Amino acid sequence: KYNSTFSSKEELSDFYLSGLECLNFLRKKRKNYVDKKNWELLGIEIPILLPPIESKPGVALMGFIDVAFRDKRTGRIIFYDLKTSGKGWSKWDKIDRSKTDQLILYKKYFSVQYGLDINNIDVEFLILRRKIDTDNPFPPKRIQMFKPTQGTVALNRTIREFEQFINHSFVEPGQYNTDAIYPAICGTNSFNCKFCEFNNENLCPTNQRMTQLNLV
Repeated sequence: KYNSTFSSKEELSDFYLSGLECLNFLRKKRKNYVDKKNWELLGIEIPILLPPIESKPGVALMGFIDVAFRDKRTGRIIFYDLKTSGKGWSKWDKIDRSKTDQLILYKKYFSVQYGLDINNIDVEFLILRRKIDTDNPFPPKRIQMFKPTQGTVALNRTIREFEQFINHSFVEPGQYNTDAIYPAICGTNSFNCKFCEFNNENLCPTNQRMTQLNLV
């Protein structure tokens, strides 16, 4: 049944006006984020579409790079992924791998698809704050920049876990593995449970939770 209270005229207007504020800020301060003299635009919404594992050609990864530039002086490539946020990312958002691993995967498979050196690619988030506390004597910038950890250790860990997930979730030639089991992952010191809406004994008994997932 259609839920007529899903949104409202006031809410949609608020989001629209917040978007305009972010765009206006970026236009005025664009030189702080884009070097027009030394960078060239590679593309917007650049597609990624390929099988991440050769042994499972029926399983494809599809994604889009929001915006990419190349430094004409060094040849380095930088991805910007745009994220909207109420008041910006907290320290918890920055360590949330469900957010940050996306760009690491894009970095890996973009380099594969287009035959580029992965060590010559940087990725970064631009977080667009919809709300700014105008009463704050030192209000934060409308756009927050955050560069996730993307070195060899983080890259190898992310790719390994992603490939484990694919091997666990799909069978040849690409059908879902209907026998797969996905236990609840509470994380170290039950960190994940702090934000989980199913965090109670009836929906998710503590004795059935795992600190980390091992799909091997």
